[in-house]
Amino acid sequence: MKRRIIGSALAVVLLATVPGLIIARTASASGTVTYTGPQWNKILAQAKGETVNALELQIVDQNLTFLPKASGKSGKFEGPGPPNAFNVFSVAGEITVNAIGMHPNHLGNAYIDLKAGKKYKSFRAIVSQNDGLPTVGAPITFSVYGDEKLLWRAKGVTSQKDTQPSPEIDISNVDLLTLEVKGTSFNGAHMIWFEPFLEK
Repeated sequence: MKRRIIGSALAVVLLATVPGLIIARTASASGTVTYTGPQWNKILAQAKGETVNALELQIVDQNLTFLPKASGKSGKFEGPGPPNAFNVFSVAGEITVNAIGMHPNHLGNAYIDLKAGKKYKSFRAIVSQNDGLPTVGAPITFSVYGDEKLLWRAKGVTSQKDTQPSPEIDISNVDLLTLEVKGTSFNGAHMIWFEPFLEK
């Protein structure tokens, strides 16, 4: 594909402040709030087979990406952008070490190519904007490709109000899995594939 270069809990409250994302909030006697689990736990529980985090796959190519240090892998970023981008990978206060950060800019789209090798049944992720950022001036597009064929495209994301889970995407015949983020407005465009996983 050619691209342009917990003290005792007093209560647990389910919040739906972000469409598509539910956070279980535990309130303690001190008044502090601990985020204990996203809706993603429910999605993960629906998997019937063995699950593998996307970053366990071989990275074939990538551009304008940020990867958690805990993954043992490095992202690839060039061009304008704050040097402290993605020091933490989080959505609505929920921090994860299983995520892929992307920041498209005027040099091109952000993407990562992963070697699926036709070994997996499906792919899922939650797509959003990383925490602590302003609303992006124009919608950012998240897309999933299998061997250069579009498999799914999210609704445009400008902030965490647009957070959305992908459907269960069939990749049973996919050799090369590509996750792509693109847009035309880049301030605040720190986009995140939150807990992306594949199921065998």
